[in-house]
Amino acid sequence: MPAVTGDVVRVQVVELARDRFLSRLRREFLRFLVSVKGVGRIEAAYTTGAGSLMAGTNELLADVFGVEPQPLTFMHLLKHDLDEEEVAHMEPRIAVAVGLALSHMNGVKGFNFRQEDLVFTRGFDRIKLPLAIASMLLLFYLFFHGVGLRKELMAKEKLFGYPVSKEARGSGGRRTTGTKVTKYVQFTGRLNFLVNEGTWPSRTMDHNKYRTMVNQIAAQPTFRRIDWYYKKLNSLLRAAQREGQYEPTLALDSCVAVLQQFAGVVTSVEKKLGRFYIGEIGVKLPTKASGRTLTFRLFIRGDDFRAKNLTLERAFEAAFADKKSAFEDFRKTPVQNPVSGSNGVGCYYVYSIAVRDSLPVRILKKK
Repeated sequence: MPAVTGDVVRVQVVELARDRFLSRLRREFLRFLVSVKGVGRIEAAYTTGAGSLMAGTNELLADVFGVEPQPLTFMHLLKHDLDEEEVAHMEPRIAVAVGLALSHMNGVKGFNFRQEDLVFTRGFDRIKLPLAIASMLLLFYLFFHGVGLRKELMAKEKLFGYPVSKEARGSGGRRTTGTKVTKYVQFTGRLNFLVNEGTWPSRTMDHNKYRTMVNQIAAQPTFRRIDWYYKKLNSLLRAAQREGQYEPTLALDSCVAVLQQFAGVVTSVEKKLGRFYIGEIGVKLPTKASGRTLTFRLFIRGDDFRAKNLTLERAFEAAFADKKSAFEDFRKTPVQNPVSGSNGVGCYYVYSIAVRDSLPVRILKKK
């Protein structure tokens, strides 16, 4: 059913429009109070205009501002011939017209309540310069931080292994006329000690295969090159095993290897032993595993010979714990034989140490 019939407007439509207006007016007042800084308790509220006579307006103002609104009186300031009833009727209705008339007579200009967040507070104007400076400083920080990260990344890449182009030479070390010189790479940093010319791959591999391999390493991501190279060496090892060039189970007994490890243990505590010498030493490596023995006689000078001998025993016990060591355990507890003479107090010990099987060895076929 239509809301308007002819020139007649129903009461329900008017009341609905009034309620919407009051609801919007409440939001505008609340927005104004929130946006204006420094507003404390409101002491008074005045109303004028025909809209102030609308039902519900005074209740809304009292609820929002916390004070009872009062009508704005001004007719007593003007010259007129109206009686009191006419003044009471006209005063709220002609206030706007009087104000507009006075504005053309250099009256005081009013407020623009639709832009109170900028007119009164100017909040954005106060922060836009600091905000611009902060944004500029942040941009500079990000730029220089990015430059620093880039330099750090380049330094790490160079340390890890950065490829440098190089020309492949002939076997005689110089270019041959009419021979095409191929490009390959060499590396900085850690890969320099693993791959470059002079290392094991360049000395043992075919020149073409070597150049192909280093180019393949350079094609890998920087921080995956060593892992790729490790896998490549494993594949070469498996190929050598299939061709019979390497047998990991083959072991070779050697008294020299045992003596080398013995010298390493003694050297590791040589400074702590002080004045000492080894008078006798012997190694027995029979074909059977049992009975393999290292024997030696140790002479130590000084009153602290017990502590020094204990130091050597601890060094051998550490070697026993190492599965790659040639030594297994003491066959007998070292015998202590104190001696004294013109050269001072001392002691000699007789050691007998069980020897394990020797480690695997590498055998290469002749080409």
